[in-house]
Amino acid sequence: MSTVLLLTRSPGPAEARVFSSLRNAGHEIHVFDVNGQWFRGGDRVPLWMKGYRLRRSALATSYMTRFIEAKGVDRVIALGLEAAAFAAENVVIPFVPWLMRGSLDFSAARTALADDFAALNTATDRVLVDDEWEMDKAGAKGSTVAHLLAPLLLGDGQPVLSADSGTRVALIHPHVMDAGRVETYRENLSAALDGAETVAVEVESLYRGRDLSRGRLLGPTLKTRLGGYSHVVMVGTSRHYAAVLGCLHGQWDRVIVEETIGNGNLARDLGLPQVARGLRISAELQRMVGAGAPSAAIERPASSRTVTHDEDLLPALDQIMERTVSRDFEELAALQGTGPLDVFYSVAPLQDRTNGARPQRIRNMAEAFDRPEAAIRLYSSGGGFRRRAEAVRRLIAEGRPIGVFYGENSTSPIASKDAVDDLELFMDEIRAAGGRCAWFVRDLHWLDEVDGYLDDEAMRSELTARGLQELRQIGDRAEMLLAPSEASGDGFNRLLTAHGETARTWVPLPPAVAEANVVDAGGLHPVAEGATLLYAGGMNSVYGMDDYLAAVSDGSTGYFLDFVVRDEEADYLRACLDRHGLLDQERVRILTVPLDLYRPRTAVCLGIVLLDSDYARFSFPYKTVSMIERGFPVLCYQDMGIAEFVREHRVGIDCERTTESIRAGIEHLVAAGAPGLDHTRTSETWDGRVRTVREGLAGQS
Repeated sequence: MSTVLLLTRSPGPAEARVFSSLRNAGHEIHVFDVNGQWFRGGDRVPLWMKGYRLRRSALATSYMTRFIEAKGVDRVIALGLEAAAFAAENVVIPFVPWLMRGSLDFSAARTALADDFAALNTATDRVLVDDEWEMDKAGAKGSTVAHLLAPLLLGDGQPVLSADSGTRVALIHPHVMDAGRVETYRENLSAALDGAETVAVEVESLYRGRDLSRGRLLGPTLKTRLGGYSHVVMVGTSRHYAAVLGCLHGQWDRVIVEETIGNGNLARDLGLPQVARGLRISAELQRMVGAGAPSAAIERPASSRTVTHDEDLLPALDQIMERTVSRDFEELAALQGTGPLDVFYSVAPLQDRTNGARPQRIRNMAEAFDRPEAAIRLYSSGGGFRRRAEAVRRLIAEGRPIGVFYGENSTSPIASKDAVDDLELFMDEIRAAGGRCAWFVRDLHWLDEVDGYLDDEAMRSELTARGLQELRQIGDRAEMLLAPSEASGDGFNRLLTAHGETARTWVPLPPAVAEANVVDAGGLHPVAEGATLLYAGGMNSVYGMDDYLAAVSDGSTGYFLDFVVRDEEADYLRACLDRHGLLDQERVRILTVPLDLYRPRTAVCLGIVLLDSDYARFSFPYKTVSMIERGFPVLCYQDMGIAEFVREHRVGIDCERTTESIRAGIEHLVAAGAPGLDHTRTSETWDGRVRTVREGLAGQS
């Protein structure tokens, strides 16, 4: 048996899972919080071990060296970035740098953590992370070491949740989650279950430092704290979720996990059966509780990363640490494949956001490109891009066939000329190796004369020059140039020719439906009779809607009016409503809840996409598919870029820009609905969008 020193920072369930696994294997364990506190094994901490600067000193190194020698420590495991950086500076024997989820979620402004990461990079040749998304983050922060996948630890499979307490749901969330979002989740879950009790539970409360001091194991502790609940819903993201799920693995049919990026990866690795996003979580819980099936034993996941309750964690860690890899190696699924390698490029990295068209689109397209075989992802961040590009070059040299390069620009032109040059060269290499390239342009608003946008003429001129140069170097190198819609492409060409550029050939690639979002929102316990008209999205000069507000200002229609907007834009909306006599009416609600959690007051709800600006005429507002995902028929103007899509797929109707036509369109949709919604929600998928790219590029061969 070994003597193990665990270095942590603010321990919780994640750290408890490692502690419990080691304890079950019979190892002796000492636990030190690098903020200056022993949880197990040490005595009073001297002054120089407390405080950030003091504990990074020769005195601290000497203190830890004496402790390791006195206790006969032969293994050191550092859990989290701060603990790993502490080990890098103060531990003289080899250590395991295990960067649990969230360790790399810090901005450049947090210089102490940036310094920690730099110190770690000089002290080790590898780090252990939870998934490829964490590797993306490490690369963006300039990592120069190998990225390897950490083990997944399972409990003993004994029941934790109650089988006979009725329906009582634990809504588990991280402490840092916005309180308003947590409360909205709780209200939606309770409504879906006709008022059954739903209790918000901070995941950190399930196991605290005092539990570790008393030597409590994670499984029995969770049983004590979750034993009064029949079901678990986990929302947001946390380093602790893998540990909690590992202990619940015998009762996964009572668990739903929000499909954040990290949770989605975890669910796939574990084989977790129930994931969903937003309001869909409530619908899945309603279905799960209604089924009433008893918990059944779930087999051990097939992933080779799992370590069961009966297995010793240390050999698994030794195998990872002893593996012969180069410093720039990454344990990416794409590198293990044998088929043609696809490359997904985005200026911006994947983000866990449910609002904003850009992050949602990037995530959905990136995940669709991982089917049927994983693609390799690159971003414009210098070190991360070059590292992945070199990996692709090595595969090409080894004879791996190259498939599709798909890239997306950002809302604004790429800021770095070097990044554009690097991408141009990389695309040339892809094409030389037999691959084909597609480039998606989100918008060219920086060419448009939009009121209030870049009034500084010098800045506008510089941005325009950069944007056009990016299009020439990158867009014109691609065999396929993509736009959100046919109308978008027409609008882009009008802007380009107005600036002396030649028109391009654009292939439409509109946003699609994400299956994890699909829910009949109006059917989840509506509280009023009638119909709701919902507007969701931006509210400013670009997204004005005076014509719509004028059409619904007549209170005799009786429709409920809901507006889901950003908090910072609510005052602008209030001014617009006041101008039309709608402010403070009982039928009008201004909500800042994210659209993914919005629940209408009535079973009938329409999605209003009636925007006044010229810019909206050739855009494809992402909210269009968000409305479709939620089962809301769409009303738009006849001259908007989405009108053809709405008509063709029968997901709503279009109308003229008149009060009478808007009112007639509303009345028609309230009465008749949209017969194409169900079909569209299964046919217009992100997999279908990827298929469009593949087939289009195949035609270019």
